Amino acid sequence: MKSIRIKNPRNLRDTGYVEIAPITILVGRNNSGKSTFLRSFPLLKQSIIRNSDGPLLWFEDDNGFIDFGSFADAVRFDEDRISFSFVFDMESRFAEMKEELRYTITIMHVDKDYVSEVTLEKNMGDKFALLLQLNYDYDGSIAAKIGNDCFKMDPKKIRDRYFVKRMVYSPFTSIFGYILPDPWILIGSFEDQAGDLSDLPNPKTLARIGACLFNGIALEEYSIYLQEIMSNKTAQEQTWIKNMCIGLYYLDLLKDADQKLNETLRNVHYKSPIRATAARYYRNRNIAVEEVDYRGENLAMYLNNLSKEKLHEFQEWTAAHFGFRIHVHGKGGHLSLTSTIGERKRQINLADVGFGISQILPILVELWSLLVKPDSAIFLIEQPELHLHPALQGKLVQVITEIVMTAGNKLSIVMETHSKTFIEELGMEIDEKRLDKEKVKVVLFESEENDSKVTVTSFDEFGYLERWPLVFLDAEF
Repeated sequence: MKSIRIKNPRNLRDTGYVEIAPITILVGRNNSGKSTFLRSFPLLKQSIIRNSDGPLLWFEDDNGFIDFGSFADAVRFDEDRISFSFVFDMESRFAEMKEELRYTITIMHVDKDYVSEVTLEKNMGDKFALLLQLNYDYDGSIAAKIGNDCFKMDPKKIRDRYFVKRMVYSPFTSIFGYILPDPWILIGSFEDQAGDLSDLPNPKTLARIGACLFNGIALEEYSIYLQEIMSNKTAQEQTWIKNMCIGLYYLDLLKDADQKLNETLRNVHYKSPIRATAARYYRNRNIAVEEVDYRGENLAMYLNNLSKEKLHEFQEWTAAHFGFRIHVHGKGGHLSLTSTIGERKRQINLADVGFGISQILPILVELWSLLVKPDSAIFLIEQPELHLHPALQGKLVQVITEIVMTAGNKLSIVMETHSKTFIEELGMEIDEKRLDKEKVKVVLFESEENDSKVTVTSFDEFGYLERWPLVFLDAEF
């Protein structure tokens, strides 16, 4: 994901497009909207990994991440819809090139939550062009805009036509619950303008023709199909047929964008500001644990599930960067975690160690696990500085810098912080050339009357923030 734009949750009227850099820092006073922005990511993730009867799962009390209450609780007091826009690059299925797409969903509530509008735009070089817009009425009817063509889709009326009755339907359901019109429904919507379409090839072939027409690619093996379709058609009907093929290509793009977003959101990882305190013993439930949960409550089971080799790798990593090792012990139905400092042999139960180590440990385990995994991921951390001495905060920034420079663009770390140390340490990393300034974005949230202003800034090559209120971290600000 390259950037995201959010409209109308709580006090965020419009964030504008916020770039998700390898390191994105969210800062601002309390109640300025930064937590709402950050928590939108785990909200979206819990909505697609859990079954629900609406597009978003606002609250889930069984291993959920976030509680937004309901649509009525989440939407701005003066608005009736919430929208999310995502920008990302995708590999084209029809040519060796990348396509930058902008995918937007809008959610409303009438008796229940539903997706009211879906749009897909493509970067044409100098601007984004609208490819496809679908407006869903609460009664289920769909108004479509494809390029410059606007029409109403009436699935039942079109299905009653003879040529459509013969077709096998394969409706596509988005991760947000809306149903994408079957390609034959789209084809039937064009029949009044394009003439008899009973002898068309399958929609996949038509979509490939549309991709070639839209992207200016030689039709090659598809040209014979196009010639057959165009025979005995007027010039106006031929134009409608070309638009129909391009529309089918847009539907395929929307499916691809939805799937890409699905993959991205499933790889969102989140750590809350209130993390579990260390316990003297943990119940060993003998279940597989694939990742540390958002509060770190399953940390002991996660470490216990690691192979001896992987656990040793993690121990050596924490020893090299933070000067301590974590050990896992099992006895009966319980686990315990102990730590050793430096080269000392004595192991101390984590419950007897300073509070800072237990609070930073879930973050460190997640950082290390994401570094060794091949998949791209977004890691969100609320207030990583809690209970950490400034020196340990600085060390955490140094480790994050090293990870980001090693991981390339596969990992994005988004942190919401009130720590002056974090910001200054990032500047030092840039000034000392250990961190590329292009890899860091700082997002400032400023409260205004019934609103929140969002400004994106960055560091210069010497590690100084550009376009920054000098008194931001002062008590008077």
